[in-house]
Amino acid sequence: MFTQACLETIGLVLVGQGEGVIDAKDISRSFFYNSRQPLLTTPHTTLEEYSAQFNRVNGRWESICLGLIAISRATMGFRQPTRPFPTEAQLRHIRRLTMHFADRCIDICLSMDCLNDLQLILQYENFILHSLVDGYESWRRLGDLSSSLFALGYHQQLESSGPIPPFLRSLRQAAFASSYSADKNVSIFLGRPPRISRKFCHFRQLSLDAYYSYTWAPDSKLDLFADARWAALCAILKEEIIVELFGEEQFDKRVEKARHIQTTAELQWSSLPQHFRLEMPMKSYDRPAAELDLMLGAKLKHLHVLFLQHLALVRRVSEPDTQLRNIAQEILGLVVEAILFKDHLVHSGTSLTWKVVYYGLAAAGVTCLSLLQNQQPAEHEAVASPKVLRDLGVLVAEIEFGTLVYKEDANYALLAGATQTIKNILDSISRSRLSQRRLTVQAPDAAVQDDPELGSTSWDLWGTGNLQDFDTNFWLMLAEHPLTFNT
Repeated sequence: MFTQACLETIGLVLVGQGEGVIDAKDISRSFFYNSRQPLLTTPHTTLEEYSAQFNRVNGRWESICLGLIAISRATMGFRQPTRPFPTEAQLRHIRRLTMHFADRCIDICLSMDCLNDLQLILQYENFILHSLVDGYESWRRLGDLSSSLFALGYHQQLESSGPIPPFLRSLRQAAFASSYSADKNVSIFLGRPPRISRKFCHFRQLSLDAYYSYTWAPDSKLDLFADARWAALCAILKEEIIVELFGEEQFDKRVEKARHIQTTAELQWSSLPQHFRLEMPMKSYDRPAAELDLMLGAKLKHLHVLFLQHLALVRRVSEPDTQLRNIAQEILGLVVEAILFKDHLVHSGTSLTWKVVYYGLAAAGVTCLSLLQNQQPAEHEAVASPKVLRDLGVLVAEIEFGTLVYKEDANYALLAGATQTIKNILDSISRSRLSQRRLTVQAPDAAVQDDPELGSTSWDLWGTGNLQDFDTNFWLMLAEHPLTFNT
């Protein structure tokens, strides 16, 4: 929304596209002066009038920061042979250098103790940038973001300073919704308590009552604002799952609560406008690349709620039931489809790598557990369907040999470890099926005995009712299962 104007400000002030030459100290002094000025609004202020307060001759540290974040993120969108840098190393250098400068700009802004809406947006965009570059190490940035959100009071009242223009209300709604959903996603992924708890937030403010309703206008526009609203609706259910399901010791009560959550999740999904829902292969849609990515994200968010809800109901995570297995396989299929279709997607908010790490690995983990636990021929054939094995194989191939992730990337170690384990499982299944076919040909009437070690109930990595986050420890423990040994 403000990116283009901020980039023009950088060109005007720093690159010298304006009239005359300005000394660096004068530029810095001007930025400090402007950044201390409040961003004034009335109920009738337009977006252009608002942005004029921090762009071009009114440039602030916030303007430079947003421009630097945009430049850093732009380096992730280049594909051969169109990118302006000949090597991946040069691209990474520019990415990290501009991110470092953006960090310094944010530090300067926050040090002046003049917190405003623009700085909140900067902190969210900076968190997203760090999540793309540093992976789960961006946890601290999310903490800074939540602190600013609370300091501004937007968790309780969006219009605490009086009536505001509609565009600013939409910005504040989206900023809170995006921060709230990101907090739930990162806490689930890392297995840490959420920082933004629903019990301390007023979701039923006058300005938010309709925003957090699952009722949508049929002609609603599919954009980042709609995506933020949908993410928050799913995040509310995720928090209920974390608190109400995984925190409930009595299984009967857990089942009752889970049934209510599932009903709400399915109602929310069915209430989405038809043009928001991904219900066919992505290549079947004649939609812009950015909209396709938003549709993919909406479907994955919905399936992830159902995934967590069913995960909370299994007696043992190492023994996933049919419903959980089916949801996991659907998520895995969607992630693999996105990987294969990646040249036709424009990533909005989160990258494809994050989708693979956050959704794909959890789904692949449950699928692998199903393959390991169902060793009887009939059960094994039902679980190890050709499509499941193909999806796992594609995931392995893309991580190992594709351009999805490089060794220098933050999430490479997690993806590489998971890939090796999946490879061993696939190799074991291939050898087992080949041996089974040979035994059937040589002795068709002989009963094939299962390996007692593989069917042993002593292999139990997790207790009952724990939220399994499928992180590095999960894959290390899963690698110790006898069927994952690549002998």
